[in-house]
Amino acid sequence: MNALNFANYIIWYVNQKFPNTSFTHVKLQKILYYVYCDFLKKGIPLFEDKIEKWQYGPVVPNVYNNFRSYGFNRISTPETSVRLINDENGFRFERDDFNPNILNLSTEQRDRLDFIIQNLVEKEAFELVNFTHKEKSWIRAEPNIKKGEKNIVYLEEELRLESTDIEELIG
Repeated sequence: MNALNFANYIIWYVNQKFPNTSFTHVKLQKILYYVYCDFLKKGIPLFEDKIEKWQYGPVVPNVYNNFRSYGFNRISTPETSVRLINDENGFRFERDDFNPNILNLSTEQRDRLDFIIQNLVEKEAFELVNFTHKEKSWIRAEPNIKKGEKNIVYLEEELRLESTDIEELIG
């Protein structure tokens, strides 16, 4: 699995269950980060994409690149994929709408993912940013981030040991 699949699930879920909630790419990144950290703490790394330390906290660059065009507007739909088909009719493109079952999670894992989304989506994006800025791993990198250094990657150990627990975030 890749991070974009999980980001698409989060977007799909939010649009199904919370259609009137503010949902920007900043909020998407922070929810994706906390989903990843929560599962990692249980020994389940959800995706292989690296999470980087940026000015506004954790970012998965591939996900950022797919949704940055929304700016501070609401992300309304998951990213669709396009396939090139070459058959007896020649070449053509087909769009594949997002299928939430692509994640292939157990019922327990899907319930946990939904629980995290439900409890974080109502928070303001910059409230989530502030939570990430209080974590030791981001604080250590802050001077380099402020100097404009790029590609500062979170280590799995940092994410497992130093990220804020979901239960603490939701109070």
